Amino acid sequence: MKQLEIDVEKPPFDAALINLKGILNTVTVVELESLVQKEFLRLDKYYFIFNLSGITSISSAGAGFFIKLLSTVGEHKGVILFTQLSEQSKEMFNLLGLSAVLNITPDTKTAKNIMERILQGEIIKGLKS
Repeated sequence: MKQLEIDVEKPPFDAALINLKGILNTVTVVELESLVQKEFLRLDKYYFIFNLSGITSISSAGAGFFIKLLSTVGEHKGVILFTQLSEQSKEMFNLLGLSAVLNITPDTKTAKNIMERILQGEIIKGLKS
């Protein structure tokens, strides 16, 4: 069994919904980083929804990936939404103080709705860049 399963959905709008399941650590983050770079960033796609409900463990390297990606996406006026954070993800993000700067939604449906509104050019009050 793989340590990290990555399932990419492409909703009917120009964003990626990336469902993660397993362990996000120094070893597994390499695969995720490669996929995001190859499939999205190289194609100038900067809108992501990360579903972290299946994450059983996240290391500082995993959190570091998201910090780096937030910076890259922000430079290109994109948006990252996080949804359904597992308890382990919540703990790590709280420990690192990231919860205050991340766009976190309670469920995938809400995240898709918000992302669709962003892509339609609506202004979302309170959205963190």
